[in-house]
Amino acid sequence: PEHVSVCLANYYAGLRPLVLLWRVPSSEEVLNMLASGHRCVSALISEQALHTVYGHRDCLEMLLHDMAHMEHFVDEGRYWQQVGFFEFLRSTVAPMHEGQWLVAYGNRWRLSWRYVSSDMNTVANHMLQVFQAQLMVAKARAIVLGAGLQGTCEDPEDIALSSFQSDVFPRASISDWRPALLEAGLLDKFEADFAEEWGQLIESHIADAGRRFPGIWAAEGVLGGAHGAEG
Repeated sequence: PEHVSVCLANYYAGLRPLVLLWRVPSSEEVLNMLASGHRCVSALISEQALHTVYGHRDCLEMLLHDMAHMEHFVDEGRYWQQVGFFEFLRSTVAPMHEGQWLVAYGNRWRLSWRYVSSDMNTVANHMLQVFQAQLMVAKARAIVLGAGLQGTCEDPEDIALSSFQSDVFPRASISDWRPALLEAGLLDKFEADFAEEWGQLIESHIADAGRRFPGIWAAEGVLGGAHGAEG
């Protein structure tokens, strides 16, 4: 593939923020690299690795996959967009994921989080939309299951996903869950709960950015400026 030669040539010229690994990193490691402006490429060459299939990829396919992600990371002026998005995930979203969502939303969300936090490289608005869609479905699923509506999404699905790592990610469409929420009279609750949770994320992000970059919200017309004025 063309991206391989482009990636290698630019890496050896010092023009790619590439971290070469001889192992498969955790999704947490990948998120930390991305938020710090780097992306890993795993070259798996041990005898054990060469006889292992990672999800649906062998070692060569993993290497090519990582190089493709490297090029998407720096492609068409998207680099700083992505660094900012992944820093948002690391500083604001990850504490919520680790402290609440991982237990509350189960294996389906665990796979969704791994995909969002370590296996996407594209424009920031698209990544934010994917993250929001996955979180909405996780919230809707939790409300439906919490109400005892097992017919829509049974626990065995979550059990079946427990053995999967980051090689798959669940489809996320709130339209799949809206009928069950409507039928149970829970749609208003879902919308209110999700709006509150999303609002908390945004407020937390604004506060975190203000702490790390004093004065960032002071400019007139900038989102959050009102918070600074009131304080």
